[in-house]
Amino acid sequence: MILVLTNPLKIDRKSRSELIVSFKDYSRNYNLRDITGVVILGSSTLIPSGVVSLLSSMNIPLIISNKLGVAVCSPTLVVMLSEVRGKAI
Repeated sequence: MILVLTNPLKIDRKSRSELIVSFKDYSRNYNLRDITGVVILGSSTLIPSGVVSLLSSMNIPLIISNKLGVAVCSPTLVVMLSEVRGKAI
């Protein structure tokens, strides 16, 4: 399932295999085993870095689209960047 979220307030991790998505009036839990990709439409979403790392470790791409452009966080790209940072230190 590709998870498409429109203007969520916050995306956080509940556990190693579950996300909590908070909207204005309610929140909902999603199991990561059922998700093959996450698409966020809107620019006011709070996403902690732990969520990006969790999605990367599960090989789930993250796409953020807003009026200014589109950002794609591919799991292979995140791993490559962390390897480059590790070699530079």
